[in-house]
Amino acid sequence: MIQFLHEAWQGLPPVVSHALPIACFLGLAGGIAVAIFLPRFARALAFSLIGLTLMIVMGVAAMHVTHPKWLSPSAGAHRSTWLALIGLILAGAVVQWVMMRPADEGGSNEVRPS
Repeated sequence: MIQFLHEAWQGLPPVVSHALPIACFLGLAGGIAVAIFLPRFARALAFSLIGLTLMIVMGVAAMHVTHPKWLSPSAGAHRSTWLALIGLILAGAVVQWVMMRPADEGGSNEVRPS
């Protein structure tokens, strides 16, 4: 496994191998900062990202079985795809924010009764 990871790292272009550790550190630092300063938002965003990840993984698995041509490399990722993904993340975070109790009301993740 270590040899495979080493070969994968060596196969990266020089620009990527230089920028990847910096990007990982900035992502980690940003996530920690959000968790410290905006804990409720961090919780809502985490739930949204987990749900969207499950939705994408299961959707791709279902498309692989039902419509494999939809997964062809020619489909590509366009700007509208990324905007839709960001919109889904934000919509999920808003729903989670509304349904979450504030930490000072007990701190649990239970849904509020309507």
